[in-house]
Amino acid sequence: MKRMGLVKAATLEPFLRFLAGNGINLDPHFRTAHIPPDLVGKEDTWLPKQQVYRFLADIASAHDLEALGLIVGDQICVADLGRLGTEIYQANTLKDACLRFGELVPRFAQGNTSTLDVVGPTTWFTYQTTDHRLGNRDYADHYGMMMLLSIVRLVAGHWYPKEVTIQTSPCPAFDQHPAWKDANVEFNAPGTGFAFPSIWLDLPIPSLPEHLPVDSIGDHYPSN
Repeated sequence: MKRMGLVKAATLEPFLRFLAGNGINLDPHFRTAHIPPDLVGKEDTWLPKQQVYRFLADIASAHDLEALGLIVGDQICVADLGRLGTEIYQANTLKDACLRFGELVPRFAQGNTSTLDVVGPTTWFTYQTTDHRLGNRDYADHYGMMMLLSIVRLVAGHWYPKEVTIQTSPCPAFDQHPAWKDANVEFNAPGTGFAFPSIWLDLPIPSLPEHLPVDSIGDHYPSN
């Protein structure tokens, strides 16, 4: 079996902000996942994906947060993604931004890829990860889709897709989140993502906000 890759520890920061803001004590969950809490805020820290999956699954189970990845992901925007966000904002159009994300994604999640498939009037924006059926990966999978959605929302506003594919197994998360109840979700799919109108591809990306977070997902990533 292939070894699971690493992921930037900073990918946990949006989860930590949400959970701390809701008064959840994270210490026992860090212990369960064997993650030293002080590592998460450090520059250029990488963690095994399995530890991140275990951490999120333990929190979701203990606090009845089946839709954790969707809820946290719905609150992020490209401006929250540090240097990754800065580079996406440098794109001229949505198509350029999606393709740029595909170039950058392995730099914060080893072994992950992203694809943009134009099929006439519909475009599919998806990502693929290593060993997606292992380690209670549902919450990370859902959050990953929301990262893609944050890019499309640069031109579409706070929009939700109706056609969704998810690499992981069926779960009640989409039924529990009101915004996703009407979505057609295909589980156990080759990639995680969604469809959007191809006419959006040529829409311009807005200007970069004046202030971006210093420590975030894409900061200090290594060169390929």
